[in-house]
Amino acid sequence: MQLSFAKFMAFSYKRSMLESAAANYEYREVTDNVEITVTPSYILERSAPENDYYFFAYNVTIRNLGDEPLKLINRHWNIRDGQKRERYVNGEGVVGQRPLIEAEGEFNYQSFCPLSTPTGNMRGKFEFEDPTGHRFSFLELLIVSCSSLFLVNCTLQKERTPNSFAFNQCEAITPLSEYRQKLHHELNFNKEEDLSRWYRVPDPTSYSLVVHGLNLKPKRMEPLIKELNKRGSSVLLVALTGHRGSLEEQKGVSWDDWINDIDYHTCLLKNEAKGLPQYSLSFSLGSLALLGHQIESRSNSFSKQVLIAPAAWIKWYGALPQVLSFFSTELGLPSQNLESYRSQDTTSVAAYQAMALGRELFENLPQNAPLFHSDTLIIVDPKDELVSPRKIKKFIREYGLNQRFIIEEVSNREHELEKGYHHLIIDSPSLGKAQWHRLQALLDTFFRSKNSDTP
Repeated sequence: MQLSFAKFMAFSYKRSMLESAAANYEYREVTDNVEITVTPSYILERSAPENDYYFFAYNVTIRNLGDEPLKLINRHWNIRDGQKRERYVNGEGVVGQRPLIEAEGEFNYQSFCPLSTPTGNMRGKFEFEDPTGHRFSFLELLIVSCSSLFLVNCTLQKERTPNSFAFNQCEAITPLSEYRQKLHHELNFNKEEDLSRWYRVPDPTSYSLVVHGLNLKPKRMEPLIKELNKRGSSVLLVALTGHRGSLEEQKGVSWDDWINDIDYHTCLLKNEAKGLPQYSLSFSLGSLALLGHQIESRSNSFSKQVLIAPAAWIKWYGALPQVLSFFSTELGLPSQNLESYRSQDTTSVAAYQAMALGRELFENLPQNAPLFHSDTLIIVDPKDELVSPRKIKKFIREYGLNQRFIIEEVSNREHELEKGYHHLIIDSPSLGKAQWHRLQALLDTFFRSKNSDTP
């Protein structure tokens, strides 16, 4: 993303536009025959920004799509403002009621959320009781996430734990050939280059997973794949949802889709490796998705991983495209990437929203998070338009990862493209020959070195 575009995003949207959009946009999610719809609004007349007081309302509709009545018993909310200060709301029912929602019935209510900052988020659960007295909740399934310039974008997302999402069920995994055929049928296209595929070598000594960046053609990772092949590694290239030749697929993409993609391909690699070392190499979004999968699944099968311009740590203006989500998640922003590299001419707001949800996983990580268990090489251009080397270094320092995490810098100042971006550092044209040779040398040294926990 160019800085000029970021500044435009930051300062050109008017408050009145945001307020109007918030009052008219609905967000909806269905889980286990319960449909939740939220319509948020910013209440100007009850707000006092000069006193750090921002007042928001949200209308909630709960529909019972099942065959039995459900009673809403309790609610639990975790409300966080823009400075990450939290408060918790726990109580019986909602607005003083414990409504019984009949089969195919609905219940509506309005509540409020005053904050001391213009940004923040809400997460929580509703607890229900069925006719047998059994109680259940949606703690692991529903999030109400409010995050934009004035907290007007409230979207219902899915949150998972290993108990509610079957990670790494590798025994009965669908073969890649069947997976590709299914995509051909569902997406109605025939571009083999847009799908996941193997790059094999005879008698491999290791197996590697390679994942591309946001709105990047997967095949553009081939120069890096060849580097891994030269080192005796058979490579599985992942084509993430929304990057497989279908613009419509990109418009509906979610963080869940990318986690599913990584989980499936990780299983394929694990089954193929049969005890040989497993590595990963990823770029931008691919790094975010790989690390996010390790956090959510609480597992990590890679002894070494390379993160190139990882989008887990971005500059403040990198999150600005999600401000547009009050229009429609299908809205597409013109891609700033070169035509020969980009998967589509536009990048959907849904994709930016999904990345934002993934980045939330990196807040308050436990010290024993699985992503810390791999020797990790991070490669970044110090002038990267999106990724913040400062945040990466701070993360390494705060978690004491100096022994396992190495950060190296390259520069694209001698690139051979008609227009260069510091974020794009994946081949010789985007880096220039000298810096591409430097990147090759970094990979060679990293993969030849012993693991940090090897005596």
